[in-house]
Formats: sequence, structure tokens, C-alpha cells
Amino acid sequence: VLQDYLQRRFASRDVHDLKLPPFTFGGDRLELEVEARVEQRDERLALRLHKSASQGWSVEGDHFPALPKATVAQAAPPSEAAPTEERLSRRIDRRQRFSLARLQRN
Repeated sequence: VLQDYLQRRFASRDVHDLKLPPFTFGGDRLELEVEARVEQRDERLALRLHKSASQGWSVEGDHFPALPKATVAQAAPPSEAAPTEERLSRRIDRRQRFSLARLQRN
């Protein structure tokens, strides 16, 4: 729940090293001091969580939109273009008795 919340809050999937203090589930409300590394920055946040019977745990005041889905096509390296051009060119004819003179006679 907290990982998802922090990713949406900071609009980044780069959320790591989430640290929580020791706590107990003593009711339907919980206050936590959360530390996380977000895009190479250390963030410290005081968060309140509440539990509902229908949705489970959620962060109070969470109004951040969902992150767009990551596409695999964006991750393709640009160096892939060169081998593709080589494959499209004609193969070299390497037959042993091949010569231009013989080709012109026939």
C-alpha cells in the first residue's frame, strides 16, 4: 500500500529502501513516520493509514492518480537499427568458380 502510494505521490516508479518504524495493528487507524529513497533523494513523511471493511488499508488524503503503464517499446536501444540494415542488404555471392568474365559470357 505504501509503495504504491509513494510512487503515485511522487509520479515515479523509482521508490526504494522503504523504512517503517516498529508498529502494531491495534485498531483501524495507524500513524507512521516513513522513510524512502525517491529518485535519488531521501524523503521522510508522516502518513496516516486507515482500514475500511470493504477496501482494507489505505493512506488518508490519497488523491493521486495512477501511474501510466510502462511500455516495453520505449526501452529498446537505438543501436538495434544498424544490424537490421545489414540484414536487409544482399548477401555476398562467395561461390568458388564465380567470376565476372564467366558471368558476362553466359
